[in-house]
Amino acid sequence: MLVEAPHGVLEIIVKSLRPELESNITDRSKALIEASERGLILKVEAEDVTALRAAVNSYLYWINGIIDIGSRINP
Repeated sequence: MLVEAPHGVLEIIVKSLRPELESNITDRSKALIEASERGLILKVEAEDVTALRAAVNSYLYWINGIIDIGSRINP
């Protein structure tokens, strides 16, 4: 999944989510996030659809929160 974000925010998102990526809360899913020229690449693998949905929703929620906070700090 490709998530568009302001260019300067991409590395901040990756660094902010690193602890979540390194400590899998559950064995049912795992994720990888990396910055690219086109945006933020989010790769999620899951054992079932429920775990996939939960993981994607969590990461998108966190990404949106980071972008929102960044826009409030630097309007």
